[in-house]
This record gives sequence, structure tokens and C-alpha cells, in this order.
Amino acid sequence: MKTSANYTYSLLMAIFLISPSIMRAEDTGNAIKRSRISWALMPQFNLNIPGNWKTFKPYDKTNISYGGGIGCACRIQLKGNWFIDGDVSICYDNLHISASKVIPHAISLERLSVPISISIEHSFGISDEMDILPLTGIEGSYCFSNKVSDSIDMPDFNWNHLNLSWGIGCGLCFYDKYEIDIIGYFGLLHMISQSDIDLYANKIRMSFKYFF
Repeated sequence: MKTSANYTYSLLMAIFLISPSIMRAEDTGNAIKRSRISWALMPQFNLNIPGNWKTFKPYDKTNISYGGGIGCACRIQLKGNWFIDGDVSICYDNLHISASKVIPHAISLERLSVPISISIEHSFGISDEMDILPLTGIEGSYCFSNKVSDSIDMPDFNWNHLNLSWGIGCGLCFYDKYEIDIIGYFGLLHMISQSDIDLYANKIRMSFKYFF
């Protein structure tokens, strides 16, 4: 009995002595987890609204068209609940443009592009399973093709292959694994290289991120 009591006493003392080390190890593990780089798969859907947003002068009518793509995203956690997100994707978009002062006929413009975006965001926990992330950032894209699908006589426009946009939006993250983002992007460069034509590639991007 004495030997058994000594064994039990020794075991309890060992557990008592190593418990602080275990707790420190768990804290260190959580810190590493919080500062890790996360990767995600990102399909997206685009609502394209080409027009003039700088002077707020409407064209003939609001032209909403659609597009989408797929890509990948990377998230880096900064101090606290601040994050930097970056993503790259390949997109196909169909833009309807109806602006009699710019283009004599309504056209449908097909674009294949590679957008790269970077944003800064802050996470606010609204429950144990959900965070809301207000964000803002920029997007640069290179368009491989600008194809006018309508077979009509068109002026010889020089379509710009580069675009730069500023965006603002919000994300909802569930269980630290799934996220839905909605971002409005305002085009900063002319779609047509002639400087006297105020036509910009504005869009609303809705994306879904699955973090590995």
C-alpha cells in the first residue's frame, strides 16, 4: 500500500510540475496558429457596370452584365485582428456598353483577363462561429482580349489592356474556413485609350473562399 501511495503521489507531483509547460506549449501553438499564412480556393461572380462614375453623368441607361472566374487567395495576419489579403484569378466577362456619346451603337464586349488584388481588412467577431471583415483595397488586371461580339461598323477604338480599380466592401467568415466577400470596384483607368472618352470598368465582385 505504501508503494502504491508513493507511486500515486509521485504521479500527481509530476503532473503538477509539467502542467505549466503544457500550458505554455498550448499558448505558443495558438500564437503560431494566429500568425500563420492561410491559402484559399476562390471562385467568383462579377456584376459589370461600365460607365462614368467620376462626374456621375449617366449614359443612355445602366448596363449590367455578368462574368466570373476562379483563382486562389492568400491571407497574412498582422497584429491584432488586421489582415492583408491577396488573390489572383482568371476571369471571363461580357460587358454591355450603351453610350451614344461615346460609341454609336450598343455593343457587347467579351474580355478575358487576369486580375490581381490586394486588400487590408479588420476582423470583428459577431459570434463564436462568425466574423465580419470590412475591407478596402486595389485591383490591377491585364486583359488578354477585347472582342466586340456585335458585327457592326465600329470606330477603330484602342481598348486599354490594363486596368486599375479601387474597391471597398465587406466579408463574412464562418468557422475560420469559409468566407463570402462582396466588393465594389471603381475603375481608375479609361477602358478606351483616347483620353477624352470617360468610360470605366466598374464592377461588383462576389467571391467565395474556402481556406485550407
